[in-house]
Formats: sequence, C-alpha cells, structure tokens
Amino acid sequence: MSTVSTFRNCCFLLIFSFATLSSGYSQSAVDSYTSAVRQTRIDNRMAAMEQFLAANPNSNLRRDALEVLVWDALESGHRDRAQAHAEELLQVDSQNALALGVIAETEAETRGRTDRKVALQAFRMAKDGIRSYPSLRHPEGMSEGEFMLLQRQLVAILDGEAGLGYLADKDYDTARNYLRSSVGIRPLDPRYLYGLALALIDGKNPNVLEGYIYLARVVNLTRGSAAGAQIAEFAQHKFEKAGGSDAGWNQYLAAAVVPGMPAQSLPQSTPEPATTVASAAPASGPEDRSEAPSEIPAPAFKREYVARNEPVSMGILLQTEHLNKENRKQILDALTDMVRHLRNDDEVFIMAYGKKLDFEQDLTGNPKLLEDAMNQIKPEAGSALLDAVAFAAGHLERIATNKNRLLLVISDGRNSPSKNNPLALSQKLNTVRVDCIGLDVDGDAGRRQLESLAAYSGGQVTFANDTSQLRNAAVQMAEGIGIEFPN
Repeated sequence: MSTVSTFRNCCFLLIFSFATLSSGYSQSAVDSYTSAVRQTRIDNRMAAMEQFLAANPNSNLRRDALEVLVWDALESGHRDRAQAHAEELLQVDSQNALALGVIAETEAETRGRTDRKVALQAFRMAKDGIRSYPSLRHPEGMSEGEFMLLQRQLVAILDGEAGLGYLADKDYDTARNYLRSSVGIRPLDPRYLYGLALALIDGKNPNVLEGYIYLARVVNLTRGSAAGAQIAEFAQHKFEKAGGSDAGWNQYLAAAVVPGMPAQSLPQSTPEPATTVASAAPASGPEDRSEAPSEIPAPAFKREYVARNEPVSMGILLQTEHLNKENRKQILDALTDMVRHLRNDDEVFIMAYGKKLDFEQDLTGNPKLLEDAMNQIKPEAGSALLDAVAFAAGHLERIATNKNRLLLVISDGRNSPSKNNPLALSQKLNTVRVDCIGLDVDGDAGRRQLESLAAYSGGQVTFANDTSQLRNAAVQMAEGIGIEFPN
C-alpha cells in the first residue's frame, strides 16, 4: 500500500472514530462497523455488515449499515435481500428515499402487474422518495464515488416508478419527463424503456419515431426470455396498426441495438417508419392495451463490483480539443498524478482522439512512459467519440492482463457521424466498464451520450464545468477502483 493510501486510511479512521465516539457510539461498534464498511468484496461487506447489525441492534450506526446493505444487495442482484433490508431501514427512517425506492420498485415488479392497489402504493412510495431524496445522507465510510453511483441509481428507480405511475394515470407528459430521466441512467431496463415507449406513442403530441425505437429496444432486450415472444408480438402489432409495415418494423429492430442511439440515427434508407408511422394516428385504447404483455422482466443488468485491492487494466481516452493553452496544464497534471499512484500490477494505456484516434502509449505500469505519452499529445478539433471508445474498449478486451477492465473517457460528449457498425461497440462493452468525465458539456445530447455509455457498461459519469473541477472528478473515479492520490 502506498504512503498516501496508508496516510488517508489512518486519517479516515481517526476522523471517523473521533466523530462517532463524540456522538455516543461505542468503540467496539465503531471498530466493527469500520471493519465491515471497508471490505473490498461486495459479498464480504454484506456478511460483515449483517454481523455488525446482529451484534449491535441498537447502534446509532444502524441506519448507515442498513443503507450499505440495501445498496450492496441491490447491486449484486439479491433483490429479495435488498427488499428485506429496505423494510428494516424504513422502520428506522420512515422517509428514507433509498428504502422507499427499493420497496416501490420490487413491489411494482412482482405484484404490481396484477394488483392495482400494490401498483398505487408503489407509485405513492416513489413520489414520497422523490420528496425526501434531497435529505439522503452519505452513509459513514462509503466512498464519495460509490455514494454518487448510489444516488444516480436511486434517481433512476424513483423517477422510473413515478413515471410508470403517471403513465397508468394517462398523464403522458409527466410520465415522459420522469421516464426520460430514468432511462438516461438505466438504458437497459426493460420496464422503464417500455413505459417510456408507450408514453411517447400514446397521448397528445406523441413522438412516435422515438417511441418505437424504445419499443424495439425492449424487444431486443427481452428476446429469448419467457415474456419475450409476447412482447415482440404486441410491439409489432402496435406498430403495424399505426400504419407501419413488417419491413419497417425490422428496420426499427436493427436501429435499436445500441443504448443511447437517438431516433434521428435511423438509416436514411428506411423512410417508411419515419414518415408513415409519424403521420399515422398512434394506436391506443382498450383494445390495444389488452394485448400488452402482462409481464416485463426485471433488468438483467448487474454491475460488477470492482474490488479495491485487485489490479486494474485501464485505458485513458482523452478528447484532445480541450488541450488548449489555457486548459492543458490542469488536465495533464490531474492525469499525471493519477498514473504516479498506480499500484503493483496496475496497467494503463493512453489514447487521444479528435477527428481520428492516436495511440500514444500501450498498456504499462511505468508512470514515466505514461507521463511522456501525455505530454506529447497535441490539441486537435474533432469529436469521433464512439469510434474512439469502440477501438479503445476492443483493445482492452483483447490484451488486458487483469480481469478488471476500465476505460476512463474525458470528453464533452459530442459525437461525429460514424460508418462503423454500432453493434460492435455494444459487444465490446460487455467486458469493459466505461467511466466518463464530462468536461465542458454543452447541451443535453452530449450529457445523454456520456450517461448512456457509462450506464450501459456499468460505469459512472461525473461532470466538470471547467478544468478546475476535473481533478476532483478524477479523484472520485480513481477512488472507486482503489487508486488514491491527493486532491
């Protein structure tokens, strides 16, 4: 462990112990909680935190411990355990946004499809959670980066469940707003995608072009599942009833492969869905809804928990347009400090992109080589973001020696048109996690592009309004994989 890492851990223990003891916590409970929250593997942290709760049922740290448990169970796919701990948490804090969100989502998924009372209760809990979300407190000992990820996933849940509730009430405009927020964070969640698709297709002022893209994506995501055939049949029937053709629907299915692809990315050679369907009155009403699938599967996506004590193979992909005279030093200083604090067996490569991709340095653990490579990068206009991500992720997939594979993208989110097959990118992101730092992002399109890249791969995204904020963003990102360097 590096001197900086040891110093920071000691500081954490001293500050945490002082604060908790001065608030009436027992030293044994503090030690037990600290040991539990610092476990690097998710299953070990859950087991240790459950042992802490069993041994300290009346501890003032109970709420923090339950929040950590709910989050870990949710992220590792143990949905029953997440709900059980959320119910315990609600007894401690009746307006806890995390507990309200997890229970609302779980109940709506399991019983809300057939029980209207359960669905209404989930809707109310989601709205309560949205109101109480601003008061959500950072659990003791959880890293800033992880808490940021928790907050984003909770926003996706609360907004998603609220959106589905408004959709059931046929308040389509409100449903669209909430579900857009949710899908921006969870582009692979079939329930929220399906809800957004219907909200866009039905009601006043529909956006059927975008709506059918999302509906086609649900079909692609659920293909091969128990409900997949019913979903596919319903979606195609709804499309054709609105004036589309069988061939047109197949073109939508082909265009809906990559999460985050906007509707205007439909091929120019497929005008029929864009014109015929957009001009046709959207199908809605009792007959159409009666054919809707009774079950949309829970999301298959599950984030891999990157153990902080395991080495990482990382690519740094930097948009060179920002390396102008004013910004260059701050950007490179932050990245240089990061690579100077690599651990044993960590390895990093450096790529830069503008109109084209430049491979500056292949995977190495030598910080001097990485620093020299970054200093050689020249500023260049251009925004070939997705092409650069596809190449960099593919390179990591091919040659990385560590199972933890991370691509850190520093970009404004703009993307120039590409001739490459977007399916190739989605396949590469199955094994490579993408963390994004949005720098000087101008507009919703760039923000959504970075959010979709991160969410699809199980990564996280943070935004910096200027280069002075970039260092803090880099510290948070590095902290999430155990690389620590000073602010």
